[in-house]
Amino acid sequence: MSSRSVNAISVASLYVAVRSPVSRIATTRWPSRNGSTACPPVSVPGCRTGLSALLPKGDTDGRLVRDRIPEIIRRSGRRPRVTTLDEQACRKALHDKLLEEAAELRVAHCHDEAVELADVVEIVVALAATYDLTPDTITGAARRERAERGGFEMRLRLKDTDPKLRTPWC
Repeated sequence: MSSRSVNAISVASLYVAVRSPVSRIATTRWPSRNGSTACPPVSVPGCRTGLSALLPKGDTDGRLVRDRIPEIIRRSGRRPRVTTLDEQACRKALHDKLLEEAAELRVAHCHDEAVELADVVEIVVALAATYDLTPDTITGAARRERAERGGFEMRLRLKDTDPKLRTPWC
């Protein structure tokens, strides 16, 4: 295993080290190394990207945001309009947010991938809480899964499998 590889155990440990609130999650664009606060927009007519490509058209109920985002918006002189989600709506919003952040991570070419990975970890921890799971529970499940099925260090891609062989006694 290389020194750059990250496994599920260390990802869960990241949450334990951060210990930040996870009741409501979203993203904030922080300046990248070159000072930009966002990736340059890429527009293709008729093509939806990111979360918008995964959600039904016309989904305008807003987006899940981190707890301090309304405060940050107020400090900028604008007025946010927010609502508090119930448990079921929050879980659905977290699932949507996970897809959004995974899509952002996939195309993270102009800012730090660590930020996008941290967003994914934060969302997974918040989502786990909606199932009454702790980071320790997830870490244990990851350990068991790794012991049984392995990790991803070998970078294997399964292309296909042979059809099941038929034997006279089956």
